[in-house]
Amino acid sequence: MISTLQMVGLVVTGVLTVVAFWLLHNLRKDSKDFYDFNNKK
Repeated sequence: MISTLQMVGLVVTGVLTVVAFWLLHNLRKDSKDFYDFNNKK
């Protein structure tokens, strides 16, 4: 039997993990575009 607190903890951890991966992915994409843009100049 898991408590409500444990459930909340699991959900928060899952959400944070997804957000972290999404941010990393976007940052990598943005820095690549920025790099390409600088090369074109």
